[in-house]
Amino acid sequence: MSSTTENTSLRNDVRKLADLLGQTLARQEGEELLSLVEAVRLSVREGKQDEVLSKLTDSQTVSLVRAFSNYFNLANVAEQVDRTKVLAEQRETIGSWISRTIDRILKVQEATKDFDKKELQEWLDNFSVRPVFTAHPTEAARRSVLSKMTTIAQLLEQPDSPTKSERLAETIDLLWQTDELRLGRPEPLDEAVNSI
Repeated sequence: MSSTTENTSLRNDVRKLADLLGQTLARQEGEELLSLVEAVRLSVREGKQDEVLSKLTDSQTVSLVRAFSNYFNLANVAEQVDRTKVLAEQRETIGSWISRTIDRILKVQEATKDFDKKELQEWLDNFSVRPVFTAHPTEAARRSVLSKMTTIAQLLEQPDSPTKSERLAETIDLLWQTDELRLGRPEPLDEAVNSI
């Protein structure tokens, strides 16, 4: 997959999700919110956002922040799916990062004769990876939101079809209807489950 193809695929996914979010906003909140989002987006391009933003009510501001927050979350999901595809292709064509690293270690070892293969094997036998998952405060999302984002990611991985588009639209509708704010601080077990 070329860089241009990757970028086109990612752009198409982001555009598709943005269009579906726009349809959700129009259905759930009315054309006024969608028009406001577009007005803010265009005003930012022109450097005139202060003119638009200074006139907003508190209610409009909350809806606008939610709309842009959902847009950026959807764009992040599309980017993660795209990155996963790129890494999978790399694994197929040039091997995994760990196999490439081990190959390099073996080449250096043979070239320098600093240690023998038995010593390397002992080191690898004792090697372990212990991931540590820590929720950053800005990433503290509710499980219900994370579940919908996971569904969207899984749908993006599927080939295009009318069913896929319908499911994406339904899931984005549900995402918009979901209260994304936590009322209480997450427990460590919640953070661990969300990280996995």
